[in-house]
Amino acid sequence: MQKRKKICLITSVPETFHQTRVAQGIRAQCQKYGYHLAVFATMCHLFSVRKEYTHGDSNIYELIRFEQFDGIIVDTAPVSTDGTGKVIGRVLERLQTECRKPVISLDVPLADYPMMENRNEPVLREMCRHVTRVHGCKDILLLTGGREEYAAQNRLSVFLDELQKEGLTVPEERIVYGDFWYTSGEQLAKELLSGERKMPEAVIAASDHMALGLIEQLTKNGIRVPEDLIVIGFEATSEAMTNEPSLSTYEPNDAKTAADAVDAIRRQIDVLQGALDEMHPENETDMARFERLIA
Repeated sequence: MQKRKKICLITSVPETFHQTRVAQGIRAQCQKYGYHLAVFATMCHLFSVRKEYTHGDSNIYELIRFEQFDGIIVDTAPVSTDGTGKVIGRVLERLQTECRKPVISLDVPLADYPMMENRNEPVLREMCRHVTRVHGCKDILLLTGGREEYAAQNRLSVFLDELQKEGLTVPEERIVYGDFWYTSGEQLAKELLSGERKMPEAVIAASDHMALGLIEQLTKNGIRVPEDLIVIGFEATSEAMTNEPSLSTYEPNDAKTAADAVDAIRRQIDVLQGALDEMHPENETDMARFERLIA
C-alpha cells in the first residue's frame, strides 16, 4: 500500500479570512488526492506591537521538519507582515538549507521558488467598473497597502489600468499607501476631514479593513457613506457585512489559488514518482540517482 503524501502549509493567524480561504482550497485538494495536511501558523498577527509575543509565537516555524513532507506551500503575505522581514527571512533560510521537496509561494514572490499567481484581477477590475459605471464617479482615490508590498503594487496597477480603460487618469495625490489595516483608513479619514486631502467622489480600498477604518472615522464626523462618499473594499469579510453602514466588497479567489498550488505540487510529486518507478536500484548508477531523488 502506497504511503499517503503529506503537504505542509506555512501561514499566520489561520482564522482570518484570507488564511481561512487558503486553507479551504488546500484542504479540498488534499482530500481529493488522499493527502495529509499539516498547518504551521502563528496565532497572533506578526505586526503586533507586542514584539515579545510575535517573537515567541514565530518559533512555531522552527518545529517544521521538512524531510517529513512531500511538498511545502508558503502563504507568504501574512508571514511577511512583521515589518522587519525577519520572520519570512528565517523561514526562507530554513527552506533553502534544509528543504529538498517542492516549494510553492502563494501570490507573493519568495526568492526563486515558483509562485502561484492569484486569480483576483477580474475582481479588481470589476470594482473599478462598479464605481465608474454604476455610480458615475470620476474623482476616485485609491487606497492600497505598503509602497514596497508586492500585493499592494499588484492591486494598484490593476486599478490604474482599468480606470485608464474607463477614460480616467488618477493623479499621484489620489494614490494613498497604507498597511492593509484599519489604521490606514483612519489616517486617510483624518486627512480628508482636516482638508489636507480634498474629499473625492469615491475611495477604492484594496482591503476591507482599510475601508472600514475610513468609514468609521468619517461617519463619526458627519460624513455619510455612501450618500456623501462612495467606499468599496476587497476581501468580503464578515465585518463588511455587519458594519453600519455595510460595506460593498468583493470576494477574492484565494481558495482557487491555493488549490492550484496543491495541483502544481502534485504534478511535481508525480514526475518524481515516475522517475523512481523507471529506475532499477540494483544498478549502481541508478542507485546513486535514486538516493538523490529521495533525499
